[in-house]
Amino acid sequence: MSKTPPPRFRPYSEYEEYSPDAMLARAEEFRRDLARRRTVRHFAERPVPRALVASCLLAAGTAPSGANRQPWHFEVIEDPALKRRIREAAEAEERAFYAERAPKEWLEALAPLGTDAEKPFLERAPFLIAIFAKRWEPLPGGGRLHNYYVTESVGIATGLLIAALHHAGLATLTHTPSPMGFLREILGRPAHERPYLLLVLGYPAAGAQVPDIGRKGLGEIAGLDGGPFPSGGHREKERWSSNGGKNHAMSCQQAYQTAGDIRQPAGRSEVAEIRLRVIEKAPHDLHMFERLVDRRPNRSPIEAQNCRTRQGQQNR
Repeated sequence: MSKTPPPRFRPYSEYEEYSPDAMLARAEEFRRDLARRRTVRHFAERPVPRALVASCLLAAGTAPSGANRQPWHFEVIEDPALKRRIREAAEAEERAFYAERAPKEWLEALAPLGTDAEKPFLERAPFLIAIFAKRWEPLPGGGRLHNYYVTESVGIATGLLIAALHHAGLATLTHTPSPMGFLREILGRPAHERPYLLLVLGYPAAGAQVPDIGRKGLGEIAGLDGGPFPSGGHREKERWSSNGGKNHAMSCQQAYQTAGDIRQPAGRSEVAEIRLRVIEKAPHDLHMFERLVDRRPNRSPIEAQNCRTRQGQQNR
């Protein structure tokens, strides 16, 4: 019987420490970036560089996993013929779902999203990523090496992948036709891999629309020591609305006067706090606020890059 080798350790040299102000600013900047993420069902046919997808996949591969088994496989689909086969199989399952399998309560929950059995995005988007969960690994001698916490591990990796793709400037859609066994057959994946999720990615189509829905606030998703989690200035609800600007509780200028004039030099933590007040009191003036932030004389390199990114998006 072979002896299990002892664990090996090395110094954690990758860690970078930041000042409390820098940590807060980085956390708020990351939150703001992810707050712009929306699930998109209308994709442009513009090509996406493979290198960009590869970088995001490597980011997903950094996810923690049970016993470090990394029990995931990301199968990228670009071939139009394969995408067509996947769409046909997915729509067949979806038609059965909407007509026969789905309970009334589930259909009512889906109604605000405007979904149906038609999935044209499976062909239109430049890339699909079929994510598989490996329940076990085959051993050379014919045995099995079982993996642990597979669902949890693959879920974390998938979340990192979605965040990486959004951070890179792409839109995504998580698609979960049930059952998904056809993915393993079409893509020739082995029996020990279970289809977990189909991720659609690309640029949003011109004029793409998303459901006018909201995300739960901090008090609804988190607690502290058995009680509510302090908001720390974060508003309790985030909503997207095309006409909400008609009911500003406070104008943008009033928000600036309340929090201080950010056109003067200010630290990143102060800017983050002022930004929260603008979001809370005058969210539809956030664009004007960002323009003022971009003109700050002591803006950080990250803020300068974000400014250039926003200007590039506006000029497209």
